Amino acid sequence: MLDAFIKAVLSKTGGEKVDIVAHSMGGLVAKQYLNNKSNAVNVETFIMLGSPHLGTPKAMKALRYGDDLSKALDKCKVKRATHNLPGIYDLLPGRRYFTKIGGYFTDRADINNDGFRGKVNNFDQMYSTLYRGAEDTFQLCPLDPLVDPEPVVFLNPNLLKEGMVDFHDQLDYWEKPTGVKVFVIAGYNVETISTIIEEDSKLKTAEPPRRIAFPIVTSEGDETVPLISAETVQADAIYYANLKELKTIHSEMPGEIHIQNQVLGLLRNGAGVWGDSGLSTTRPTDFYLKALILSAFSPIRLSVYDSQGNHTGFLLDGSTEAHIPGSSVTEMGEAQHVALPEGDTYYVIIEGLDTGEFTLWQTELSETGEILRTFTWEDIPVNSGARDALTTQFSNPQNLLLDNNGDGIPEDTLPPKLYKGGAGPLRSADLNGDGKEDSNDFEIIRSTFGSCSGQNKFNSVADLDYDGCVTFADYRIWLQMFKSR
Repeated sequence: MLDAFIKAVLSKTGGEKVDIVAHSMGGLVAKQYLNNKSNAVNVETFIMLGSPHLGTPKAMKALRYGDDLSKALDKCKVKRATHNLPGIYDLLPGRRYFTKIGGYFTDRADINNDGFRGKVNNFDQMYSTLYRGAEDTFQLCPLDPLVDPEPVVFLNPNLLKEGMVDFHDQLDYWEKPTGVKVFVIAGYNVETISTIIEEDSKLKTAEPPRRIAFPIVTSEGDETVPLISAETVQADAIYYANLKELKTIHSEMPGEIHIQNQVLGLLRNGAGVWGDSGLSTTRPTDFYLKALILSAFSPIRLSVYDSQGNHTGFLLDGSTEAHIPGSSVTEMGEAQHVALPEGDTYYVIIEGLDTGEFTLWQTELSETGEILRTFTWEDIPVNSGARDALTTQFSNPQNLLLDNNGDGIPEDTLPPKLYKGGAGPLRSADLNGDGKEDSNDFEIIRSTFGSCSGQNKFNSVADLDYDGCVTFADYRIWLQMFKSR
């Protein structure tokens, strides 16, 4: 299709060459076109904006949990469509992603029934996990009997191989064509999904009990594409765009005025920094920030405002926006997540959409995405019209103000509950699955202490920090969970 379009442009204009400016997946399509050396003679300059050369974890998010890719379609319809959309599978991280960055999925629910629970750090294991990973109740959207006679429980195996294996094997080590000027603009400093955790839910608000998915973020990306994925490609020059400073995100990069000026400068003048703000040829090293993720579960709408009045969260039509600089927003099943950079005071509004209960988390992450602590407000009654509020900062959340009739006058307050380190609100000290948290669970830690994966004594159930060994760190996590029961 791209080949035919370029030939038509050259024929109509009488020109000898074209310039290609491609955003996101468009950069990968253009790389495919340029793989054919006979096509390269038609191109003068090739510029890529935020292209996921190694893939992005957000593609898995869209396939397993849905996404609001279009305001015209709800996330359920988008999710059903993506199961047979080749382009989404092409965006799944390939083998080189694991070499350069590492794993991006922590499977605490054993979704493919292979007996493994932990972070998937091996490409072949990840492929097997997605190939055999059945979807849980929370992922199965309501069906239209005229369109969806049966629920789609597994990913399309043919598209999975074509995208995750064949597509990346073809393009991950792409070589810049001779005679074509190639430039990359890679965005950073926006909270971007680096890891997805899926585990069995212990939330009382989940009826019947089912799994839950949770994103871990870092600021090393443009909200969709991790920075390493965007920059790992042969090019004449790579330009780094500080999207927090430019107050934009991945999807809006082509329309941002400073990025537009940079693109025009590259086309007219060649290599150089032509944007007047937020762009550099030097890879950034000093932008890493701690982050907090606000997560809400069940019949509510989550909105967050910063000290300047900027909004990130969910809108009345079900779509999202992220206008707080450096923030991002995502929805996974019934869970809404807003990721925010450290360093500001945030005002949170929780609007009731139906009668039931909701739970709110504030998960705090280190600069590299390690969970430091989690504050929770659990099993709170809510009804349509309720408007609860919270003022919070990193490591300093206030009491949740409960306004069940939405008149602006709180009827009650609720303080947060604290979990430290890896002892999160979904984790349980019940390691043997007998429904009790007692000395028998401690015995599992004791009997496997000092062992590592591959040794006979090792039991992955006791490896609570998923580092492949049972150590004192796992005991500390277990003890914290035991004390929090």
